[in-house]
Amino acid sequence: MRADARANRAAILAATRELYATRGPDVPLSAIAEQAGVGAGTLYRHFPTQQDLVVGVVEWLSTTIHDLCGRWLEPMRSDPATAWPGFAADMVELKVAAFMPRVVEGVDIDDLLPQIVERRDAALAAVGEVVELAKGAGLVREDVTAVQFQMGLAVTTRPLPAAAHALVPDVGGWLVEVYLRGLRPD
Repeated sequence: MRADARANRAAILAATRELYATRGPDVPLSAIAEQAGVGAGTLYRHFPTQQDLVVGVVEWLSTTIHDLCGRWLEPMRSDPATAWPGFAADMVELKVAAFMPRVVEGVDIDDLLPQIVERRDAALAAVGEVVELAKGAGLVREDVTAVQFQMGLAVTTRPLPAAAHALVPDVGGWLVEVYLRGLRPD
């Protein structure tokens, strides 16, 4: 794929994540194209259908999680106490809880399930490697799975009303800190 085509695809996926998070899955594809700074024809060349766009977002997420986990493996081996909160912070920055539930809301999930499950499993395997290192360092209870870690992080980081941020500045960071402390062995 040419560099400009890769850039357009990345811009479309970023716009999709942002607009799904803020407006939901019913956002028109024309709004996604406009947000991405591309024409409708470019969007449809990359993603001919809404389901293709969903698969694109899921592929992006799986690849991004896999890459992120790969970057944290060595720090988790050498200094897990410092690396673990950094890894969690990077996972939070993906803002999965803001857009992913909305991504799958707007499509026939049964048609996409095999592709989504395959990508999800690949991402969870990568997360599992980091979670296992955290367990070995005594930072996470032995009974915590990658799925539980990921789901707990998603629930902890789901978007909150603006009033929550006004009442408790950095409430998101505080919630993640409390969540990570709750994962520790007794």
